[in-house]
Amino acid sequence: MALTLVLEGGATRSRAGLFDGDGKLLKEGRGASANPVELGMARCVLNLRKVAEPLLAPSDGEVTTIAAGISGAGASGYAESLAQGLSTAFGAERTLVANDLFPLFYANLGNSAGVLAIAGTGSSVLAQNHPGSRVQMGGRGRLFGDAGSAYGLAMRALRRAADAVDGRDDETTLIDALPHGAGLHFFDEFPAWSVSADKCAIAGLAPLVTQCAEEGDIAAQECIEDEAMELARLTTAALQGIGSPSTLSLYGYGGLYLNCPWFREVYERAVIPFSGGERPVPATFGGLESLYRLSQADPMPDEVTEVRAGARVFSLPPTEQSLTDTPPLDSLDALGIAQAMSREEAVAAMAVADVAQEVAALIEAAAASLRSGGRILYIGAGTSGRLGVLDASECPPTFGVSPDRVVGIIAGGDAALRNSIEGAEDDGAQGAKDLASIEPPLAPSDTVIGISVSGSAVYVREALAEARNAGASDALVCCNPSCTDVATLVVALDTGPEVLPGSTRLKAGTATKSVLNQITTGAMALSGYVFEGRMVGVAPTNRKLRRRAERIVSELTKMDDAAAEESLREAGDRIAVAVIMARRGMNASDAAALLESNGGILRVALQTK
Repeated sequence: MALTLVLEGGATRSRAGLFDGDGKLLKEGRGASANPVELGMARCVLNLRKVAEPLLAPSDGEVTTIAAGISGAGASGYAESLAQGLSTAFGAERTLVANDLFPLFYANLGNSAGVLAIAGTGSSVLAQNHPGSRVQMGGRGRLFGDAGSAYGLAMRALRRAADAVDGRDDETTLIDALPHGAGLHFFDEFPAWSVSADKCAIAGLAPLVTQCAEEGDIAAQECIEDEAMELARLTTAALQGIGSPSTLSLYGYGGLYLNCPWFREVYERAVIPFSGGERPVPATFGGLESLYRLSQADPMPDEVTEVRAGARVFSLPPTEQSLTDTPPLDSLDALGIAQAMSREEAVAAMAVADVAQEVAALIEAAAASLRSGGRILYIGAGTSGRLGVLDASECPPTFGVSPDRVVGIIAGGDAALRNSIEGAEDDGAQGAKDLASIEPPLAPSDTVIGISVSGSAVYVREALAEARNAGASDALVCCNPSCTDVATLVVALDTGPEVLPGSTRLKAGTATKSVLNQITTGAMALSGYVFEGRMVGVAPTNRKLRRRAERIVSELTKMDDAAAEESLREAGDRIAVAVIMARRGMNASDAAALLESNGGILRVALQTK
């Protein structure tokens, strides 16, 4: 059965719906916001995938059409990039993308004259006299206040309450209601709250204003009336912009319009004199239904970007593609470069958080290897290989393990740590050979983790095949969500394009390093090399580390600084031995023997009878 997947992405949330060929809504879901201007293209597509994928089951049929209405898609280049990204993600025969307002407008008005006024988190008014004559009023976002919206109402109410607190206006129940809605105790906490509050959080206070108005609060009622009049003024301006046709339809939509009767009544009364007596009514078709109706349009309106399967398929991995929402770095000044790169680096942290379950599975596999006497083996080429070697080299001084417990292998050998070795990542036979030649030989107790940002490095792929042949656990860490079949366990980070296309040392490298940090740190913690949250294996090889070791001994034994220093010296600078000495009342040699007989694991040694 041919299915249509519709996606609605806004500043507050995203929604997905699955329709059959008769236009029946089979399933729907909700998820995080999806605005490419605010989130970046990669994060926007990822959020849409997350809300849609739980709806899709092969038994339901095949998704042949995707129709998406996305806030911010009207910005230059965004609609095409979104269409390409969604086409790649879901593999539909055709993908349609428009901004979030047009599907509503088209579904309710088609080609007829009329007005659609939207009062939700934000606000906007669209009107047309005939196809091609459309005008849009408002919708300029937070900076301009979004007149006639839930955000505008909340801001108006906050200012009104602040005036009352300052004695410049009459008392109002808003003073107590608004803080309660924001999770605050007092109104004076709002300045601090506002520093991190986004537009959606502020708009979320609007229902409290409605509640206060319904309970008779004059200030709340006046705020609603004033905000309704703002939307009415936008509507009358839109009517004038299309020449006030003699026959037209007027529709209202959005949470504030639909859920606040007071607002709706004031708005509708104010508009009637300018609409030839026509009274606005709630829109017939909402978000998901409007997107389905748009998918059935023939011909497709010019406002819709359409991509057909095979028309343009990205063969490049995400990191090789270009960002559409960031100007070329060489067109920016120093501050602009720093801001653009910081914005994209934030994507790295979100991408890592999104693969927590996969990373957890890899941590458990690596810990199982350590506990059974096996090893963690990283293997990669270029930047990826260097990151693996770096993480491996930090484990002995951090956790006190032997250097052969976590090993980093890089294509081209140690010379590749400082110099690029041309063609090394393309030598699959060498990848298998490098892994097969390690000593002691590869064993089922080992975990081999390939690192390849694109997921396509032949050196890494062949090494992972060698790991499977030896019966070892195999995994891949990459930044390409389409790489799902390279290893038994894949951690695919969706970091998207780089600000400098192809430079994987940037956010892809940041995200990869973060995952490697989690793997080894988590595996060491699960394997007993961390005790009560401390690095009990750290070697005090310099003044800073000696002070750290003494502090750890003091914290774990409740000794004063001088006693901890002396105990650590007697223990031969081994923190774990010093802790056993203090907690078990042993001398240094007996404590060291007890630790060694328990595999060097402090927790087990302390529990031994």
